[in-house]
Amino acid sequence: MLDRHRSALRELTLPWTLATVGAAAEERGAAREHAPGSGLGRLSRQQHHQNERRALRRERYARLQVLKQQGWTIGAMARELGIGRRTIECWNRVDGFPERTPCRHPPNPLAPYAEYLVQRWNEGCHPGLHLWREVCAQGYRGPQGAIWPVLHRLRQGYPPIQELDPQWSRRLVRRPPSPRRMAGVWLRRAADRTQAEREALERLLNVCPEARLAFSLTERFTSLLREGKVEALEPWLEDATTSSLPEFHSFATGLRRDQPAIVAAVSLPYSNGQTEGQMTKLKRLKRSMYGRPRSNYSGGGCSWLHKSDHRE
Repeated sequence: MLDRHRSALRELTLPWTLATVGAAAEERGAAREHAPGSGLGRLSRQQHHQNERRALRRERYARLQVLKQQGWTIGAMARELGIGRRTIECWNRVDGFPERTPCRHPPNPLAPYAEYLVQRWNEGCHPGLHLWREVCAQGYRGPQGAIWPVLHRLRQGYPPIQELDPQWSRRLVRRPPSPRRMAGVWLRRAADRTQAEREALERLLNVCPEARLAFSLTERFTSLLREGKVEALEPWLEDATTSSLPEFHSFATGLRRDQPAIVAAVSLPYSNGQTEGQMTKLKRLKRSMYGRPRSNYSGGGCSWLHKSDHRE
């Protein structure tokens, strides 16, 4: 159903990392992973990697100062610290810890047309392809893909083009969630949704009436499964069949064909999880055995074992 309403999903934004624990645990961990002074929430994986590399360079620089006071030669210090001689020579020429300068990126090719894009956006012209054709008529010769980050910024209320740190600008311009990702938010328990997910879900339900109906049916079905409410299954099947959503029609039809098995799965405390786990383990062992390269296929799956026994 969400796949039919991608236009509504384009109006939403979600963080890159979806929480897999409760919202309370996510809020407790936000204080530990918050970027100081950034105001942008969690650090990205690349920023974590950059911080770790910087901490390693600071440790090596501090160790270098100690070795210099002890009278070590440049070659000996390079072997001890695991860095090149030229790096040590560069560090010796500066006062204090040498910070790396950020990479300079070329200016946005749509910067000369920023005011025009804001004007057309305020006038109600929101299709990206139409705006791209208009700026091309005014002399724009850059790539077509540059228009989409500008539209995302305008939807979020930011200026279309702003000179920021590249890492921060990528976090400000977030892609809309995919239908599969939004379905995962639907199926998650309400206590496990983050604040950003709750806001995006509420906005989707407000702009799409079919999404509100589908979300209500989904919540009822997941609730009866988790709480074992067998008596609520038949009313749910009736409502799903009479709803205006064709996806729920086919789903309810499939459940009616296997309704005795569904009732048993909801009402009984037993589970075939252990059986499925053992079958998965057996299949993995079989595939690891039959996947070995061998020249003689007529000896069966364990021919390589017999050959190894003969060699021993």
